[in-house]
Amino acid sequence: MPVTSRTRRRLAALAAAGWLVCIWPWPRPNFSLPPIGEGPCGPVAAPELFDQTVFDTSEELWALRLPGDGAHRLKRLPEVKQFCYPARAGVGDARVRNLISVGEDAEGSPGCTLLLLRPGVGVEDLPSELRQVLQQAGGDAVRYVLQLSYCNLLYKEVLNRLLPEDVSVPTSYEVVGHIAHFNLKDEHWPHRHTIGKVFLDKNPNLRTAVAKLGVLAGQFRTFEMEVIAGADDTRVTLREDGIWLEFDFRSVYWNSRLSGERSRVASHVSSSDMLVDLCAGVGGLALMCARKGAHVIANDLNPAAVTAARHNAQLNRLNLEVSQVDARELLERVLLSRHPGLPAGRARVHFVMNLPEIALEMFCQGLAVACRRNSTDSGLGAEPEGIGYCAHCYCFDYSKDEVRVRLLRELGFLPEALVVRDVRGIAPGKSMY
Repeated sequence: MPVTSRTRRRLAALAAAGWLVCIWPWPRPNFSLPPIGEGPCGPVAAPELFDQTVFDTSEELWALRLPGDGAHRLKRLPEVKQFCYPARAGVGDARVRNLISVGEDAEGSPGCTLLLLRPGVGVEDLPSELRQVLQQAGGDAVRYVLQLSYCNLLYKEVLNRLLPEDVSVPTSYEVVGHIAHFNLKDEHWPHRHTIGKVFLDKNPNLRTAVAKLGVLAGQFRTFEMEVIAGADDTRVTLREDGIWLEFDFRSVYWNSRLSGERSRVASHVSSSDMLVDLCAGVGGLALMCARKGAHVIANDLNPAAVTAARHNAQLNRLNLEVSQVDARELLERVLLSRHPGLPAGRARVHFVMNLPEIALEMFCQGLAVACRRNSTDSGLGAEPEGIGYCAHCYCFDYSKDEVRVRLLRELGFLPEALVVRDVRGIAPGKSMY
């Protein structure tokens, strides 16, 4: 409906009186909206849809037919395996097996079993001894048409047909509860929805596929992510080494690939020890050690991680001291023996700092400050007798020698019991130590 000059004057009067904050000029201007689906590589296409029936195909094979379950017994022979059709991993009933049971037909003929042979393998290709065994068992060779569909194909087989020839199939991913987490390359980004859908189709135990946007950033080491397929649900429940964990993957830092490292550190902690996890996250390692009876402090600056750690302690019915302070402050407090949980007697205090970007330098600086204060502050009490310290400090570097050089530069010496371990590769030539 057109706006009259009288209406324009009334709107102007209301604006002058402060009743209107903004008046859109008429006619309303055309906006240049940002493209939908803006990604790190620019605008992307809408989610691709594909017809699954295009994958329907059939293979005509030779099959060895034997009465009863004779094919099962024949397959157990070592010399037969190389001629069998390779079994396919499908979803549920879509699995393709090379053994097929055929029951009685309408005319009452006895049932039999079929052993499918590889494509291109005929009866004449079988060794004479095997053909003789087949004949003695009352079997023969028949032609069999194997029907295959989208459900029978593997993830890589489907994407090899759907993606352009110059685009590789992404095979690296992380599973976090019901989530598949991809770190896609630029070439994959326009096809991310197809990649996510096919992956979830082939892994029905997973419900959500996400792709990382950018890199770890901020003091909480979280990253932006996009749900590329499945349910928009990043609240996960998982079990690691018998410990149940619940958290929002979008709000905290979690790496399933460090599961083995967490178990390794926990194996060095005893019930008489104390563990101080300076960057504990949702409490995975802390709870493993608390289960062993150790006194544990789980610290993190991320409020979401602190909330999750407290929740997970209740979920597993374990005692966990959770704090939200700067890691340097907590480190100095424990080193100066100003913490009520510091054990007495023959025990060790384990410090864990999994903040690879700055952990090595931060730990060395905190240790130096504590040593200086311990030597100048006359009000400090004596350190508990027999106590020992063990630091599990992580960093990124290109070799073990580079790590030793950095440690020598920060501390001025190398500890006698120093062990530098290669935890996992993160880039060509670069590892987490």
